[in-house]
Amino acid sequence: MMRIHVIALCALLASLDSGESASAQVSASAGSGESAPDQLWQPLKNQAPEEIARGQTDFWARTLRLSAEQAAALQQINLRYASNLSLVAKASSGDETQKLATMESYEAQKTEEVLDVLTPAQRDRYLAFEEKMNQMLKAHAK
Repeated sequence: MMRIHVIALCALLASLDSGESASAQVSASAGSGESAPDQLWQPLKNQAPEEIARGQTDFWARTLRLSAEQAAALQQINLRYASNLSLVAKASSGDETQKLATMESYEAQKTEEVLDVLTPAQRDRYLAFEEKMNQMLKAHAK
């Protein structure tokens, strides 16, 4: 399974500010004329890692009803991986396939770390949301 939910989550978080649905944003970017790799990297190129991490942490804190301790731990995880992914996204050289593989590897590692912070019920909700995002991406990729 491709683990590109961070990109979908970035679109979702951006949609919360603009009032546009994440699905609409994904659809709009699909028809933008940009190549698929450009569409994937755009949120990471246009936002500071701190913004991405803060948005992700705020989203998950509300969605999963995280404790203050869990939110602080998740913020550290999100910032570390947003910084890593931002560097990969902004790299001007490199094979796009390799960049995607690196991103997927980071996302798999991040998911494992996030799951360690969550309660069993929160893990179930997190994984269900991740699956929903992957299904949404697959539907819009067709």
